[in-house]
Amino acid sequence: PNAVAVTQPGEVPVELGRAVVRLEPIKPILITIGAEPLISTFSATDYIEGLYFGAKAAVAWRFPFLGGAGGLGVTGGFQKYYVNTGTPGMFYAFPIGLQVQYGTRMPGPLDFFVHFEGGGLLWTWDQTSGTEPFAIWWYIAGGVGLVVDIFKFLGIAVDVTYSYYPLNPAFTFLEPA
Repeated sequence: PNAVAVTQPGEVPVELGRAVVRLEPIKPILITIGAEPLISTFSATDYIEGLYFGAKAAVAWRFPFLGGAGGLGVTGGFQKYYVNTGTPGMFYAFPIGLQVQYGTRMPGPLDFFVHFEGGGLLWTWDQTSGTEPFAIWWYIAGGVGLVVDIFKFLGIAVDVTYSYYPLNPAFTFLEPA
């Protein structure tokens, strides 16, 4: 059977054997807002106990790219968790960076995507000693996800991101959202 959907003017349908697949139109601006559990991994498990949460927001400009939807945007977030080092305290992180993404455009309500991001990590540590160090560092992250369209311009996404913070020691997190 042939899958039929609207393509943007000037785009050529993709032929798969005898069937012709018409690509879904791209929503030019993608705005995402979410909450996520922070699951510490590798060396971070020695310093962070328990499950903590964070929040994330991103805005991306999307465009046709290699039969799918490419995207460039900005992202930012907030994370809070307890660190049990020699001077324990609450750790607050604010990752702010640029994002590159690529997603599918197949007919129907499901789309898969991958994304990579990196930028500055503003962090502070509310130690029990009363001192509050503050620093700006860098971070990188990448992830995969699935979007389910509910309405024409609204959907729900499930995203699993892996983040690397090169602090001393390095913190790594699995962030399913």
